[in-house]
Amino acid sequence: MAIFTNTLKVVSAAGLLAVSAISQAAITPYSDDFEGYGTAGTPSVPDFTPWFGFSDNGGFPGGYTFNPSTTGPQISALGYNGTDNQFWVTYANYDNVNVHNRTLCDPCSPNLQEQISMFIEQPFTGADTASADTWVYKFNYALSDTAPPAGNTEVGAYIRVFDPIFNLLFEATFDTEADATAAFQPGRLAVNLDPAWVDGNIQFGVYNWAQEYENSGMFYDDVEWVKADPASLAIRQTNYGDVLHPHHTGQMLTNGSLPDDEIRVLIYGQSTGAGDPFNFNADNVVPSTLRIGPSQGPVKSSPPSDFGGDYDSDGQNDSRHFFNMSESGFECSSTDGLVTGDLSTGETFAAVDAFTTNCNAQCHTN
Repeated sequence: MAIFTNTLKVVSAAGLLAVSAISQAAITPYSDDFEGYGTAGTPSVPDFTPWFGFSDNGGFPGGYTFNPSTTGPQISALGYNGTDNQFWVTYANYDNVNVHNRTLCDPCSPNLQEQISMFIEQPFTGADTASADTWVYKFNYALSDTAPPAGNTEVGAYIRVFDPIFNLLFEATFDTEADATAAFQPGRLAVNLDPAWVDGNIQFGVYNWAQEYENSGMFYDDVEWVKADPASLAIRQTNYGDVLHPHHTGQMLTNGSLPDDEIRVLIYGQSTGAGDPFNFNADNVVPSTLRIGPSQGPVKSSPPSDFGGDYDSDGQNDSRHFFNMSESGFECSSTDGLVTGDLSTGETFAAVDAFTTNCNAQCHTN
């Protein structure tokens, strides 16, 4: 199971700086299948614009920006499966001897790892955030077939939101190595825009922390950045209604263990004919695409999702789905949760529901 988190380990301020690539503010959809860079099967010196890259240079002052291509720092390239698919290969800058050859460098970089981010960046204003829209970052990922991550290497995908002077306002990450295989599989992250974010920049992309020539190769493909359509739902905890227990995540305690509580999500069908503001057919929800909470944890396979119930008694079919508390990212301070997913008709949807949290330890020793 992939590891999701809303907090990266501490990085230097320089490691989060970016290049403002677009001067006109607007959050806009984006997609990339990496077929348009270079010639399929012969990926020599492609130009990866509009992707940008930034490295903290192992902690040396200033860091550096780069175009994530096969020129300059050796950080990424194009891959080809030999028949019909071209994709993005990312890895460390092994030319940076101050990080990767610490027995010979003088001076060696202050940090053991070089922190690299490769991303699409879009500026925004209050006009973009006022409606509290949800944007979803979807991608496919797979292990490199020649040099997959090893040792202390950390790789993943991320969304970051910055204010105008690049103070970090929001961050969500997805560890793409944790359950990766040689076959591509889908991953996703989401951000619910806060109307308090008036001006700034938003990034979605991938990161890489590597050292001492350790393997760091990952494959990425079929990137999508989409605004989710609205939906209506209820987040409940099985047996406890709208009171969730975020500390019930299956962890071991000195006197036993806390359960990994089950979260139940009801997704409501809606119809303008029934007086709703928009149409939404819950029968079209694709369970495998559903994600919940800050960590965008995946839906459970057992019990399976079920369809056809009318849980709000409005005459429209609804659907019901189940998640593990441990994978949601909910905390004891959480007051609401975000659910995203796709419909079989191709749309991406999202909805937020409020709930009460209870982390009273009572008999627990945590």
